[in-house]
Amino acid sequence: MDRRLLPLLASLGLGLGLLTWALATLQQVFVAERAEALAALSAREASAGRYAQKTLAQQLADALAGARPRIDLAITDPLLPDTGLLLLDAGQRRLPRPVVFAPGDATPGEALYHRASGRLETIYRGEAPDAATDLGSKPGSARDLDSESDARSDTQSPWQARIELLDTFAAALRTDAPDEVSRAFRAILSHQSRFRLGPARELPSSVALLDFFERHSRPSRTLMRQLLRDGLSLSAREQLEGLQPALLHARSRFTRPDFELLASRIERLSERFDLKSEDFAARAAEPDPGVPMASLSVDAPALVREWYVAPSADDRLYGVAVSVDAMLTELSIHMIERSLLEPESRVDLRAQDRAAMAQGNIQPLERLTLEIHAPSWQTERTLISQRFRAKTTLVVACGGFAVAIAVLTVIGQRRKRRMLELRAEAVAMLSHELRTPLASLRLQAETLEHRLAHVPAASEYPRRILRDIDGLSFLVENILSFNRMERGAWQPERRAVSLGELVRKMCDELEADDLSKLDVRAPNLDSVRLYVDPDWMRLLLLNLARNACQYNDQGRVSLRIEAELDTCVRVRFSDNGIGIPAEDWERVFEDFYRSTNARTSRGSGLGLAISRRILRMHQGNIRIAASSSEGTTFEITLPRLAVEDA
Repeated sequence: MDRRLLPLLASLGLGLGLLTWALATLQQVFVAERAEALAALSAREASAGRYAQKTLAQQLADALAGARPRIDLAITDPLLPDTGLLLLDAGQRRLPRPVVFAPGDATPGEALYHRASGRLETIYRGEAPDAATDLGSKPGSARDLDSESDARSDTQSPWQARIELLDTFAAALRTDAPDEVSRAFRAILSHQSRFRLGPARELPSSVALLDFFERHSRPSRTLMRQLLRDGLSLSAREQLEGLQPALLHARSRFTRPDFELLASRIERLSERFDLKSEDFAARAAEPDPGVPMASLSVDAPALVREWYVAPSADDRLYGVAVSVDAMLTELSIHMIERSLLEPESRVDLRAQDRAAMAQGNIQPLERLTLEIHAPSWQTERTLISQRFRAKTTLVVACGGFAVAIAVLTVIGQRRKRRMLELRAEAVAMLSHELRTPLASLRLQAETLEHRLAHVPAASEYPRRILRDIDGLSFLVENILSFNRMERGAWQPERRAVSLGELVRKMCDELEADDLSKLDVRAPNLDSVRLYVDPDWMRLLLLNLARNACQYNDQGRVSLRIEAELDTCVRVRFSDNGIGIPAEDWERVFEDFYRSTNARTSRGSGLGLAISRRILRMHQGNIRIAASSSEGTTFEITLPRLAVEDA
C-alpha cells in the first residue's frame, strides 16, 4: 500500500466517521420532529386574521424604523444609495434625490477646466500665460461666492487671489522643492476653506488642479482620499468637502455635459489612487427616479403602491419601498411556524384593497383587510409521515454518496500519483538522455571554434552553436530541477554565502554562455550574507538574468541588484527589458505559463516558476515590484532567519 495515501485515508476515515455521527444525530432530530408534529396536530386552530393584520403593521413599522438611519445618512451624504427610501419635507422631495441639471448644453465648466489645466501647464513650463489660459480676474457675483465674511482688506477678489495661488503652486512644482510645493498647496486649500467660490468655478478649477498635481508629482494617497472623498479638516474653522460629494451636491449648478466631464475626471483620479468610487459613479450615472409623491398628504401610516409611508412629528413624511406580497408570504410562514395556520395556508390582501393599491390610492393600515386562505387539514398526518420518509431517505442517500465519493477519491488519487510518477520518470529519463549528446556537441563545437579561430568568415558559427547548446543545457537543468521539486526529491542544503559571491558566479556563467553584452551593477553586496542553498540561489539568479537577456530589445542588457535589511532581507533585481503586462504579473510565476503578448511569448515558462518555488522552500517569496517598457524590477524577500549577519 502506498504510504503517501495514508494521510488521505486517515482524513477520509475521520470525515466519514463525523458524517456518520452527524447523520445519526440528524435522523434522531427527524424522529423527534415527527413525534412533536403528530402530538401538536390535534391542538392547532385557525382564526388568526387580527393577529396577521397587527403583525403586518408591525413588520411595516419595523421596515421603516430600520430604514430611518439610512434616510438620515442619505440626506447628508450624497454618496449613499437612496434606493427604496422616501422623504418629503414641506412638500419637497428630498429622497429619492431629484436628478436635476442646469438647462442647456453649454459647457462653461469644461471650458474653465481646460483653461485652468492649460494655465497650470504653462506656468509649470516657465512660460507666461496667454489669452487661451486666462481664467478671468473680475470678482464673482453674489451667487458665485458662498461667503465673503473673510474677504481681503484690499481690492483683490477671491478668484484673482485663487489664480495667483494656482500660479504659485505650478511654479513651485516646477522647482521640485517639496517644502515649497507643500506650502503652496496648503495655501490653496486654506484659501478654498475661507473663500467659498461658487461650484461653477470651484469644482472645475479644483479638478484641474488635482489632475495637474497627479501628472507632475506623487501626492499621498491619504491626502487624495481626503480631497476626493472624505473631506479635509485644516483646522476647527477650515473644512473642505471631498470632490465626490461636492459634485453630487452641486449637480443642479452644471449642465449635463459639464457634470459628466467633471464626474469622469474625479472617477479617474479616484481609480488612480485606488480610492473607492463605485458608489460615486453609481450616484453620478443614476437617472431621476421620478417618484410622483410631492403632493402626497397622509395623516396616518398607509400603503401607496409599493411604498409604506408614515408622517412624523416634525411634519415630514418618511417612507420605504416594501414588497407587500413578500411580507405576506413571510407572514404566512411566520404564522405557520407558530402553528397558527396550516402548512399550505396563506395570508393575502382583500381583492378590493389590492386593486385600490394598484391604482395608486392611499390605503391606511387601519382600514386594510387581510384574508386567510387555509385548506383542509385532513391529510396532515399523511404528509408528516411522507416528510419523515423523505428525510430518512435523504440521510441514507447522503451516507451512500459520502462512501462512494471517498472510494472514488482514493482511486483517483492513486491513479493521479501513478500518472505523475510516470511523467516525472519520463521527464527525468529524457533530460538525462539529452545531457550526453549536448556535452558531446559542446566538446565538438569548442574544438571547431579552436580550429576556425583564424578563419574570420567562419569563426562566428561555432560561437553561435556553443550559445545554443548552453541554452539547451540550461533548459535541461531547469526541467530536471523542476522535476525534482515536483517529486520532492530535492531539499535545500543551506550554508553561509555572500550575495556578492553569488552575483559574481552568475556573471561568470553568463559570460561563459556568450551572453557578455551585459552591464551588471551590484554595489555593496559582499556584506549581505545569506544562509541558503548556493546551487538553488545560483539557479534563481541565472533564471532572472537569462530572462533579462532573452526579453530585451536593447543593444546592451543592464542589470542592477540591490539589497537592504530590515525585518527581512529584500533584494531588488532590475533589468532594462521589454517589461511584463500588468495582467501577467502573477501568472508568469505559474508553471509553463508564457505571456500571450506576441512580443514576449518566448522561453519555456519554467524560469520564474522555479524561482518562486526555490524561495518558498527558503520561506521567502518573489514578486514583480514594477514593470514597464523600460524594464522590470523583481523583489526577492527572505526572512531574517535566512540571513547570517557579517
